[in-house]
Amino acid sequence: MSKSVYVPPYLRNKASSASETLDSGDRSQKEIHAYFWKNSLDTFDSYNSSTLHSSKDNPDGLGYVLLFQRANPLWQTEKTIFAKSNLDLLPALQQSTVIPTSPTSSSPPGPGSETALPPTASITGTSAEHPPFAVFEQVRKQSTHDDRVFNFVGWFRIARLDLLQPRSEALVAMLQRKWKLKNKDGEVIEQLRSTKAWEESLRHKWAVIKMELDDEAMKELGPPHIEKIEKERKGSVNEMLRKLRQGEGEKKKTADEGGVAL
Repeated sequence: MSKSVYVPPYLRNKASSASETLDSGDRSQKEIHAYFWKNSLDTFDSYNSSTLHSSKDNPDGLGYVLLFQRANPLWQTEKTIFAKSNLDLLPALQQSTVIPTSPTSSSPPGPGSETALPPTASITGTSAEHPPFAVFEQVRKQSTHDDRVFNFVGWFRIARLDLLQPRSEALVAMLQRKWKLKNKDGEVIEQLRSTKAWEESLRHKWAVIKMELDDEAMKELGPPHIEKIEKERKGSVNEMLRKLRQGEGEKKKTADEGGVAL
């Protein structure tokens, strides 16, 4: 059950215009970034596929979350996601406990792997108080002609946070869950991963983040009003030739008048 908590003024101010200019359309990563960074695209990276993102108002904390297709199989049923990048944006843990491990370590289930896992401690607990953050879910595959594929889901808070250490047994168990997907008929399909893929994933610290919808923030803030950024249209060959001829004409006119074209 969501708690009624303090909403920072910088988020509260966005609620008034949101209800008046609500647009139910999907948005691109670039447009979402521009909204949360006050129209600044200095730090935008079109190749960034991170889940967790900060904002200009909260540069050291969580501003918004992007859920990419097929990356979070537990989102629909448990509102739980997995992340390994930008974990420094997550709030601190409070009332944390160590995730128990078995006395004997096991090997990552990748084919041919014989590397033992050290008994590294992973922890779980509730997070410290933090502002609500926006969650956007990818609703279809992105293409060069269609990059507006993220839809606003809601304002959320973290209900529980697990921090899984690299090469821990808890991380192996999590990755096994992450790589199990359901097809359209509801059948569970386990994605086969190579030894190299297992080793790469096991090198990182991961977070398992269980979220809950913030009802109070939904009432006060509503959906964010994210402006569309129209793509620059490249001129046709005829348009470029016309501009070139126009420029040559201006130079000739300047020369005829005895001036200097700069």
